[in-house]
Amino acid sequence: MHPFLTPLGQDQVPEDVAAMYRDFETHLGGVPTLLKILARRPSYAHLLSVMRTTEQEMTERISKRQQLLIAAQMAVLEHAPYAMRGVQERNDMYAAMAPDLLEAILQQRVTSALASPQDQLLLDLATRVHSGTMDAEFWSGLTAHYSDTEILDLLVVACNQQWLASISRAVGLTSLDVPDLPDAPPV
Repeated sequence: MHPFLTPLGQDQVPEDVAAMYRDFETHLGGVPTLLKILARRPSYAHLLSVMRTTEQEMTERISKRQQLLIAAQMAVLEHAPYAMRGVQERNDMYAAMAPDLLEAILQQRVTSALASPQDQLLLDLATRVHSGTMDAEFWSGLTAHYSDTEILDLLVVACNQQWLASISRAVGLTSLDVPDLPDAPPV
């Protein structure tokens, strides 16, 4: 299935958005289809770029692995195959977690043999953000392992992933294998 909105090519966007395209191409090896769709409103494309930059800066406090554990769980909970593919591609790029753990998350078959108690805490965090069921007991478990700043970073990752999953579904990016699509014709 193709997205409902046609992705815009680099020659169809303002220079500041085209610079984002080049940055994504350089650092990720390609421009996400979602960014090409959001580029219809440059401020939305900038939001996606800021989210990416924020997650990169977080690696000083929380690891790529922790970010991807949360992202994978959120993609599954949000039923967002496009987001799942992004998690798989980023995991391949960073070798952040063992492929069997990632596969177990995507299949919702995580066992204590695959996930440490701290991994499970992060998966539970994503689940609680998704369902809106944060409580004092769970928060106490978080504070036993993470500082307030780290918890805030973990929550931002979960909420960013929830938003990305929601917007990707809303624009029709619902397939695990979204093909490379032609850009919109010039206007």
